[in-house]
Amino acid sequence: MTEHWERTMVYGSNEDRNYSEDVLHRRGEDALVMACRRNQGLAGCGRISMVTVEVFTQIRKDAEEHRRRKDIGRDDRQGEAYEW
Repeated sequence: MTEHWERTMVYGSNEDRNYSEDVLHRRGEDALVMACRRNQGLAGCGRISMVTVEVFTQIRKDAEEHRRRKDIGRDDRQGEAYEW
């Protein structure tokens, strides 16, 4: 599975202040919500603009299947004797 990571720069302006926040996130996640949670001032802005750029991709291996009983070989050493 390949994950695509993006960086979104969120800019907001109010009557007297300007706000900005950088968010690194996976493709498909809501960057505006993340930015507003980090920077409370963005939530009250009348004008918000966003710029999104893909940063990198990451290849992730899926979880390997559990081994079944038939996949595990039999131990042929059961009859061996050990001397101490």
